[in-house]
Amino acid sequence: MEFVPTARYSFGMDIGGTKTMFLLTDLAGTVIAQRKIASRREGVDTVEHLRTEAQRFLQESGVPMDKMVGSGVGAPGLINYMDGTVLAAPGLDWVNVNLKEAFHSYLPEPIIVDNDVNMALIGEKWVGAGRDDDDVIFVAIGTGIGAALMIQGQIHRGAAGYAGEVGYVPIDPFTNAQSDVTRFGALENVASGTGIRLEVQSNMNKFGHSSLQGREIRAEDVFEAARQGDELGQYVVNKTVKYLAFALAHMIALVNPAKIILGEVSCELEIHSYSALINV
Repeated sequence: MEFVPTARYSFGMDIGGTKTMFLLTDLAGTVIAQRKIASRREGVDTVEHLRTEAQRFLQESGVPMDKMVGSGVGAPGLINYMDGTVLAAPGLDWVNVNLKEAFHSYLPEPIIVDNDVNMALIGEKWVGAGRDDDDVIFVAIGTGIGAALMIQGQIHRGAAGYAGEVGYVPIDPFTNAQSDVTRFGALENVASGTGIRLEVQSNMNKFGHSSLQGREIRAEDVFEAARQGDELGQYVVNKTVKYLAFALAHMIALVNPAKIILGEVSCELEIHSYSALINV
């Protein structure tokens, strides 16, 4: 007897602030099909848009529904994983959106909804960089910043399930800049994809000859400008890296992980640029 990975399949949806990824895998985790779409569509409710696109993806995959074992849905923000409710996802303007109910009968069941970074760390523990360790932190840097903590082989969720919301870590006790966290946290406002754009915009007048002048700012463009020697790009990237390194150093001191994995979850940010630049 031997294990047959293609006997059944599973569906995964990774919802990000700007992009959403659909995946179809066999039982061994091998990706059979994948598609990336925009998380929102003009004039269409976001949940309805995702339902429609997910159904189209599943139909075009050609895999019969009776061969599906279920669906995993990862979403950013604060998640009640027990009932599948997104309590707050600022990047998507969601408050108390029950995705498990919303996707009922639309996706293969059972449907499991959890924080996207928690799900990413579970995947890394299964088939990725965390396979050999039981104490691991996964930090996802994208539209926002989130972290997942694995302690003694189990996801640590905290008393209310909010553990790992590192994007809300205060960055300076002597400023009120982090006081408004209705959309993004203090660290996210300076070190995420969103933060990078905000930093470029707020410092543009200091670097009049920057190649970033007069352009729509994307995080990847800032990294490319920095690589080309642009002073504004280098200033923002160096500042971003220092904020991230500062936050990671605190996480190391508190949790003492065997490994920190830097990654991205449905975002436009070039995380490999961070990996190359951070020197902790």
